[in-house]
Amino acid sequence: MNHKIELFHNQTPKVHIHCTHFNYIVQTNEMAPTLTKVVAIAAYILTVAAQRPPNGPGGGGGGGGGGIQCPTDTQFTGSPNYTNTNTPSTPMAAPLRGNVGCIDLPVLATRPTVLLGGRANTAQNIFGPMEAGFTSSNPGTSCLSSNVIPGGIDTNLAEHMIEYFCPDAIVEVLDSCGGHAVPYHYHERMSCLFTNDEDSGHSTRIGTALDGNGIYGNHIDGGVTPTDLDACGGRTGVTPDSNGVEVYYYSVSAAAPFSVGCFGPVSSVEECRALYDTCDGVRECVTTVEGSGWYDLDCPCYDGDESNVVGQGVPGYLKGGVSLGDDCQGGPTESPTDPGRCEDDNKIKFIVGEKKKKCKKLKVSQCDEEYETNSGSEEQPKDFCFKLCDPNCLDPVDPCVEDTKKKYEFKVDGKTKKLNCKKIKNKKLCGTNLKNKDTLGKDVCPKKCKVENCK
Repeated sequence: MNHKIELFHNQTPKVHIHCTHFNYIVQTNEMAPTLTKVVAIAAYILTVAAQRPPNGPGGGGGGGGGGIQCPTDTQFTGSPNYTNTNTPSTPMAAPLRGNVGCIDLPVLATRPTVLLGGRANTAQNIFGPMEAGFTSSNPGTSCLSSNVIPGGIDTNLAEHMIEYFCPDAIVEVLDSCGGHAVPYHYHERMSCLFTNDEDSGHSTRIGTALDGNGIYGNHIDGGVTPTDLDACGGRTGVTPDSNGVEVYYYSVSAAAPFSVGCFGPVSSVEECRALYDTCDGVRECVTTVEGSGWYDLDCPCYDGDESNVVGQGVPGYLKGGVSLGDDCQGGPTESPTDPGRCEDDNKIKFIVGEKKKKCKKLKVSQCDEEYETNSGSEEQPKDFCFKLCDPNCLDPVDPCVEDTKKKYEFKVDGKTKKLNCKKIKNKKLCGTNLKNKDTLGKDVCPKKCKVENCK
């Protein structure tokens, strides 16, 4: 049995909920008197004096901390290096280390300091998703031994990499509110800093990003989590304090970049990646208890599969991904099917305006369509109709089954024809060595053509 000790605050331990791809870890408020394994949370002291220097507005490489110091006695309204008056705003890279935003003064008053190592530390800083790295020399992570968590890994993933390397310890990178280190700063959640507006259900404002736009909690109008965040982590909509005017702002999310990945708006992940020299496609193999997958260090631009590597799909190091094996050199080692998501679509409904629509009445071509809800947000069938729209939930295809009536596109002598498997077999085209651009019957008619696995 694993036990967990919280060293960040003199408070009763709470439930910690992480990225939805990982299993939840529940923290109890009792400790067995016969505790035999003492595990420490990763309350390591990270000094940011070694931050990279700023790379100027727009980044072009998304440099370092930008030299931005968050005030504790005046309201921060943005940095002149990152604010602009263009309409729409020109996207810019955010600092990869150091502040991407500051806690607003009214919010800071609710949690002005955090006790670390017996000393009160001011808590006004908001960092981006990336960590500076961990080794066994960091306090609380001696269990890493010779293993290294490289800099440029997001905090949630870093925590689960440590979990993999330290199976007998539970080492948490962040405290219950999503912050850590000296100087103290937030990376994720910030759950202790916001509430939901009583009228709209929208989360209240937490802070101000360097570009002057607001950072809010994780709910939009209707008290729901947004599904329309861009690759920077932002969206355009009405907030509790925008007087009914639509504005661009950032929303805290469970998945990286957690709050601010870049200063938007951007229209695509590709546009986000273009802001950073570090989104260079150089891949690092990352392993957690879920498996292995690729990660692009210091690239804070993630797609809908929570991957920052182009075309990877759900990474193998996340729950529901396909592991690439040791050193990411092998093929998939497990089925991509996520049983928890593959419910029976016949029973699932999702809200469309004032009505509920059944998944079974949709077509595959409608999976990416957006449907307006009664809360004003937009929903896509692919987020609800899993068997229909999620390829990871499709029933595996038996390679030894074929439709004798179905005609398959088949190339012979460079000409495209449509033949059923019976004719392909009769014409003895199952394995005939034709031109390179021709199709072999065994590729489309496995049973009739006696592919090895179908004999």
